[in-house]
Amino acid sequence: MSKAKLYRITIKVHPAVWRYIDNNYPVKKGAYDLSRSVYYYLVTAMLYQSRVRMPSQLCRKYEEYKPMTVMITEFDFYHYGFQSSELQQCRLSRNILHLIVDDACRRIAQARVVFGVPVTTAIDHYLIDNGYEEGELDAEYLRSVYKRKYRGYEQELETWFRNAVTDWGYNDEKFEKKHVGIFPNHFKA
Repeated sequence: MSKAKLYRITIKVHPAVWRYIDNNYPVKKGAYDLSRSVYYYLVTAMLYQSRVRMPSQLCRKYEEYKPMTVMITEFDFYHYGFQSSELQQCRLSRNILHLIVDDACRRIAQARVVFGVPVTTAIDHYLIDNGYEEGELDAEYLRSVYKRKYRGYEQELETWFRNAVTDWGYNDEKFEKKHVGIFPNHFKA
């Protein structure tokens, strides 16, 4: 059985998207392999919709975007093409950025509920752990999205966690005394 032939295409993405993909996906022959990710379907959708070439003011900061080389299959290369418009590249970047911010906010809520970390500290740790540099992903933007959309998720998670602990038969004081050394020092408020 022969392996599927892969082709490389170059697209421009937001710096935060580039950093996330650079940190989380392997590089094969100078290109990122997103084939086992949901982001690959967004890339193929971008190529499919690239025939639409409407002028748009969606991409005011397109010049600041970073080029990224991605592998696509032979089928996608011949059926959808290898070029895409700036509008489609901006849409791709915006969609991936929304998914990244949603993932970040979920992790921040989990850090708040499980470890009791303040929001600012959790955001700073997330940005440092994922290697974001200054100007790639704004901490204030994450904070505003978290406050707007994820306070309810945090409360639901806290309720579930409290119910799970009481269902397991742990008394809060006894549980805290027994498991006080589990959490690293840098997560304590």
